[in-house]
Amino acid sequence: MASNLQKAMSSQSFYCTINSEKSKHWRDFTLQPGHIYGYSPELCFDGFNGLFVVYQTRRDRVILRLAMPTRDFIEWHSYAIPMTSWTAKKIAAVNRKREGGVVVDKYDISSFYKPQLTTEPFTPMPSMRIPMGKRGKDPIVSDKVNHDFSFKTAKEYHEKRHEQRRNNIMHTLDVRVHRATR
Repeated sequence: MASNLQKAMSSQSFYCTINSEKSKHWRDFTLQPGHIYGYSPELCFDGFNGLFVVYQTRRDRVILRLAMPTRDFIEWHSYAIPMTSWTAKKIAAVNRKREGGVVVDKYDISSFYKPQLTTEPFTPMPSMRIPMGKRGKDPIVSDKVNHDFSFKTAKEYHEKRHEQRRNNIMHTLDVRVHRATR
């Protein structure tokens, strides 16, 4: 036995009703109690098949979700029609019969989701170093190692500078050897 909507679609006549079921799956759309949906031959154009769900009724227009069937599913597109059209007048008459609006369930997750409340501050890495930060009594001013680079003569300066360059090169070579043996 065919439904009223199927009869209206086959005879190309207008059909509009108010959903009373909870979470009714209709043509890839989940209808809630209070949704107005139906068929209008006036809305069959540019790939739309005339099926609609009313999103909002305003004083000057009605905003609908129109169905556009694709190969695998139905896409729903937003479309506004002026209140002067024949379809909008019929939808407004059905909307006046509706009590209230669309009833949407709000999910209560408090019954199964109970997060722990922490009282102490959380430190992800207790051993991390923050430059210019302070942890404990001693502030970390910098990670740079200060070398004793005091001198009295130009010769002493050149000797210390040469030794420092040699130490940097040896350190670099040690790091390379260490990485190569890993």
